[in-house]
Amino acid sequence: MNYYKRLPISISSPREETEISSSKIDPLYKGNIVHEFTEYYNLSMNPRELLEKLVLSYGLEYDENIEKELMPYINNYLKYHREDYDKIYIEKEFFFKVGEDFVRGKIDRINIKIIRLK
Repeated sequence: MNYYKRLPISISSPREETEISSSKIDPLYKGNIVHEFTEYYNLSMNPRELLEKLVLSYGLEYDENIEKELMPYINNYLKYHREDYDKIYIEKEFFFKVGEDFVRGKIDRINIKIIRLK
């Protein structure tokens, strides 16, 4: 803790010093759109059509620039997406005790595949 006390305190935040991003989507919207995509997507859907519906649901205009901005996240998800799990838990809350304190949180998704060995 003493290390942090020796660090200089900056009056301005790093966000104020950075240039305006070329991003077309507010980071909060981007995160929410990608998160909702992972919740709703299944193999019977067209990924681009679902993405377009989600973007429009946030009051944004779906265009090539927005698609280019979101598709790296969507493609990364699609690369690992499977539907052959035995159990899926979504938004699973957890908490545990550490010393005298508690750690609490929420896990977005847990996929369980049971493998039977003979």
